Amino acid sequence: MKTKTKLNVKKILDNKTFQIINNIAAGKILIAAVICFVFVGNAGAGDWPMFRHDSWHTGETSDVIKNPKDLELEWKFKTGDLVYSSPAVSGNYVYVGSNDNYIYCLDKNTGELKWKFKTGSYVKSSPAVSGDYVYVGSIDSYVYCLNKDTGELEWKFKTGGRVDSSPAVSGDYVYVGSIDSYVYCLNKDTGELEWKFKTSGFNVWSSPAVSGDYVYVGSGEGYFYCLSKDTGELEWKFKTGDRVWSSPAVSGDYVYVGFGYFSAQRQLYSKGSIHCIDKNTGESKWELETRFDVQSSPAVSGNYVYIGVHMSYYLAHEAWKTDDYIQCLDKDTGELKWKFKTGGNVRSSPAVSGDYVYVGSGDNYVYCLNKNTGELEWKFKTDGAVDSSPAVSENYVYVGSDDGYVYAFTTLKSVGSPCSDDPECKTKNCFKGVCSDEGYCDADSDCSSGQYCSGN
Repeated sequence: MKTKTKLNVKKILDNKTFQIINNIAAGKILIAAVICFVFVGNAGAGDWPMFRHDSWHTGETSDVIKNPKDLELEWKFKTGDLVYSSPAVSGNYVYVGSNDNYIYCLDKNTGELKWKFKTGSYVKSSPAVSGDYVYVGSIDSYVYCLNKDTGELEWKFKTGGRVDSSPAVSGDYVYVGSIDSYVYCLNKDTGELEWKFKTSGFNVWSSPAVSGDYVYVGSGEGYFYCLSKDTGELEWKFKTGDRVWSSPAVSGDYVYVGFGYFSAQRQLYSKGSIHCIDKNTGESKWELETRFDVQSSPAVSGNYVYIGVHMSYYLAHEAWKTDDYIQCLDKDTGELKWKFKTGGNVRSSPAVSGDYVYVGSGDNYVYCLNKNTGELEWKFKTDGAVDSSPAVSENYVYVGSDDGYVYAFTTLKSVGSPCSDDPECKTKNCFKGVCSDEGYCDADSDCSSGQYCSGN
């Protein structure tokens, strides 16, 4: 006897997507087709699979951390050198690189090492996970594809220079830059070169974003590019007037990106700016001058853009003065809504989850800010600069530090387990005793059949 399974579409999709589908006239679109589209275009529930979360680099997840002011250190894992790489989360594991030349796979709940793979040099690039594989670059000039369960090498591709850029995976291809001045498109299954595009002759530190039919990426010689993702042909380029380290975020019809990269020799000449560019034409919609470098990459959520900046200005009879901020800008006008001052350069890129922004700083802190007001909700001090960008997965925040550790913070007790691992939850117990239709199970009080713990 066959048993019919009832598909709860509202639980599978985020609320915004469900509302859109619910507003479509009945019978006009097959619900299966809509679900397929959503799952192809977005990360799986609980996953942060690549740098900036998704291929268009929004830096936002639908996962919401309950009561972030209660975040506590759950575990930390010691690597052999500083961790500039940003974590990726897929399934039950965290993937991250270190300047000790290794790529690590860690249990996301305990921090226990599952495997590590040694490259030929530093791994500043951030891993991307797609299907059964992990893709990451290394300073040894290679792009690596590893089995995500075992760490075994599937293939590697040699570029002409170090790979600081973090891969973006879209469809059957991997897109990544190298300091040999090229942007590469590789077959994700074989590592074969599909195409490469030569910029005007300088480093491609920036990590590509992929949206629709195009790839968007900046380079060190002062241009920002839009390329065909299928052929690598140039669609348009935008003259920035400054080096581009920041990676773009695509939202709607616009691309958001920061310009300016610190160099002591160029300090007096690097004005730095944040731009909103029409993704179809390459025309600038607005520009906000920061007066110094922008190495942080923007996150876009709702009507706002969140980014870290390093501002510099000269006061009469004084030396150069620098200020470091997390800024929230109106995405349509570039107007400043709020700014939060940190104590060090903000190279880390913000992650947005619910009503909060998570970001690191050169002052050794990881910060959680209210995304609407900029007020400090929580902070944690590591023993090194936090240039790594946080990844948010379920009720955890993962980030690396220059002290050599990978950190995991949560508001859940270690005995808790995500309901995504047990969709029915049944009669399991509820964290903090508040039962609802979503959340996490724990061992404090009983939930009714089918209910989850809200974490409130």
